[in-house]
Amino acid sequence: MNTEYLKQNVGQQVWLRPLVLLVTRKLPDIAVLSTGEPIYKTETEDTNFRWTIESVSKEGVTLRCSFTDHRITLSADNVREYRKPDFLLLKCQLTLDGDKVLMEPRG
Repeated sequence: MNTEYLKQNVGQQVWLRPLVLLVTRKLPDIAVLSTGEPIYKTETEDTNFRWTIESVSKEGVTLRCSFTDHRITLSADNVREYRKPDFLLLKCQLTLDGDKVLMEPRG
């Protein structure tokens, strides 16, 4: 990714592709009484939150989710391209899990 071109878009809100996943935890439909902690059912769902390009350097691109305030800095090689009007295509899958942003490479 040409980071010099992306520097012109610092402060801009973008849509990320692939869609960012959000992990949710819910109590199962059938509750079993036990003395331990409740066992939650984990699900993921696609989100279409807007992300702000906070900074761009040779080391990477820092993004902030406008809805959840999550932040992540991706190395430039994880960004495939920027497409007008406001899409940032990634080479990785981002997942929001609690207060963390997880990154997994994609083929």
